[in-house]
Amino acid sequence: MHKKDDNLKDALDEIFGDDFIEVDMDDKKEENVPLIDRVIFTDYELEDEKQEQLKRANTSTDKIKKIPVWNEAKNNTPITKNIPKKKPTKKIYKSFILIVLIITMILIISLSIYITIFGIEKKEVCELKAKDAGYNFSDTYIIAYKKNNIIKIKSSYEYNATDSEFTEQVKIIKESKLPVVINSNGMSGFTYIVEENDNSFKVNGYLDFEKMNFKEVDKQNYDLFPIAYEKINSKTTYNNFINKLKKQGYTCKNK
Repeated sequence: MHKKDDNLKDALDEIFGDDFIEVDMDDKKEENVPLIDRVIFTDYELEDEKQEQLKRANTSTDKIKKIPVWNEAKNNTPITKNIPKKKPTKKIYKSFILIVLIITMILIISLSIYITIFGIEKKEVCELKAKDAGYNFSDTYIIAYKKNNIIKIKSSYEYNATDSEFTEQVKIIKESKLPVVINSNGMSGFTYIVEENDNSFKVNGYLDFEKMNFKEVDKQNYDLFPIAYEKINSKTTYNNFINKLKKQGYTCKNK
């Protein structure tokens, strides 16, 4: 030790007695530094280090506090999983079928009401035929109507003699059919076309009830002045006209 150190040691021995322990430092950098100075400087350095650590600790704490906690909120957000869709149950199919049936019934009822109120044009075909060894004939009526009202009547009468013995019969048919063609000539709603030869006679009739003048039609005396092969007037309806044909042997069916 240096003399200064020896004097310091004697002073410390007087204060602390034998409890004071001398520490030798081999570090050449510190051998010129008095012991008391080293102890004091060391304590200051430790204190400074502690203060520095506390400052760093506080700074880190402040930074942590200032960081937004969006990660925490994000983690708390419920996660939606892809849940497989349930297959339609039988109840859904039953409900669908029920809805279809209801719609169908509504359409049928609506159509029936429409037909009843407004009516849809229909057609009925009535026919009478006969055939023998020497001849054949056919008489056909096609009646167009709405509900019970006749709109038009298309008729076709045709007689054919297939044997020479029945050719005279063609003249008789012609004489019975021509008066209607002649009497109705010029009347609104009545049209007749005649086709004839030695072996056949044919007459086609077209009666348009919507064009007829029934004031004039109702005045006609069919026994003396027939204008149609079946009697018609303002009271003629689909039902009574069809029933009259059926009584004469005509077969009627919807077209």
